[in-house]
Amino acid sequence: MTPRPVLLLFGTCQVERIGLILQALPSVCRAYDIHVSLEYPDPITNVVPTPPDDVLRSCELLIYQKKPIRPLPPFIMELVAEGRGTRIPNLCGDPLWPFEVECKHDPRHPELPNGRYPYGDQILSSLVRDSSDDAVVVNRYLEMDFPTLFPMGDMLRQWQWLLDKLEEETAIKISDFILEQWRTKRLFWNTVRPANRLLGEIVRKFLKVIGTPVGESDLASALQGPEQDSLMKPIHPSLLRYWKLTWVSDHNLYSHLDDPPVSQREWYLRYVAYVRELFSIMPQPFDPKTMSMRFWNKFAMVRT
Repeated sequence: MTPRPVLLLFGTCQVERIGLILQALPSVCRAYDIHVSLEYPDPITNVVPTPPDDVLRSCELLIYQKKPIRPLPPFIMELVAEGRGTRIPNLCGDPLWPFEVECKHDPRHPELPNGRYPYGDQILSSLVRDSSDDAVVVNRYLEMDFPTLFPMGDMLRQWQWLLDKLEEETAIKISDFILEQWRTKRLFWNTVRPANRLLGEIVRKFLKVIGTPVGESDLASALQGPEQDSLMKPIHPSLLRYWKLTWVSDHNLYSHLDDPPVSQREWYLRYVAYVRELFSIMPQPFDPKTMSMRFWNKFAMVRT
């Protein structure tokens, strides 16, 4: 039996999820041996792991992401130079969680490389320092009216600009789809974790590029598989109203890792209790810049 050519995917956990969708499509699996290589460096060597030689030799197609200023590893650069690469954009859902920030690793959870809550809420976390009562903190947070406190129009324009920059040099364009759908369909679980609906659109566009037909029923079935929702987050009530989001219900439940699903309010109470404990061992656990600010700064570095 002749070995199938390799379809290699390289990038973030977004690409890892795309690989799972492709692996659930029979026609793609018949045509290709699918491999995923993540961009995260080894914690000891700080080097991105290289796939086995036989995988690279047999690689016919490459799907890859590239972040601003971060160089691609040599094995990916070689495949791209040989014309085997299809670049796709990194994805972000800024307006839904505009105050999301990265949290430093929690040493109490060595089994979780990125920490128990790797993506924190800048506003909610700051309120924890003002009151020792978790319920009071959550009440104050839920009663805030973000559109009267922050320039929401600027946030939307900055997000649109960021989506444009993220796909500026990619073969697959997805910003139009996002901007058309985000108010009426769930496209993200948090700022950087897209839902299968969005990833499925990227898969659909990629399969057209490579000329591999997939029936819509097969794709719909593949998108019923596991979601990237282990770190899902509620959306603040004032933002639900301002953005006129039609896909969120008061009855939605939110899970987190192995925690059971709970209501929006209970999710916030859990998070506040965690942050309060974290402050006791890490006085400054949060990055001062929001996730999108970090991206903008990187683009500014590229321009200079």
